[in-house]
Amino acid sequence: MATLSKTFHRESERVHQDHYHLTEELRSMGMALEHLTADLNNPTNLAAAKGIQMFAKQMADELPGHFRHEEREVLTIVSEVSPELDFLAREIRRQHEALDGQLIAFCRSIDELGTTGDVAATVEKIRKAGRIFIRDLNEHIALEEQELRGFL
Repeated sequence: MATLSKTFHRESERVHQDHYHLTEELRSMGMALEHLTADLNNPTNLAAAKGIQMFAKQMADELPGHFRHEEREVLTIVSEVSPELDFLAREIRRQHEALDGQLIAFCRSIDELGTTGDVAATVEKIRKAGRIFIRDLNEHIALEEQELRGFL
């Protein structure tokens, strides 16, 4: 059985705090997506588009590292506690891979803005990819917080 060291508790608290921070970022991102329209000449809309680009870049810079840290410092230890938690840790790792893919697709859709002739279709693609990513990451965080309660 795994020993839950002070380092484990410190790192799991860091993951929990990351989850709080990510949830706040996702809320802000959702609001920006709701304000995004195809009118790139509107200053408010342009600000929303720039905010979405910054969010996506920040998320692409931070999220994969968060996942790897969580897998290395928390899930590796948790998976040694019981077969059920090992199964959960494998599922969480699978979700990390899927979320990485969704984030890449979201970033690619943003990169298309201004490079395609059909701005309305591109904006809709961004909004759809962003909404899916936000929903799935929020659900993922909720799953981890619920199922790993006592560890995080």
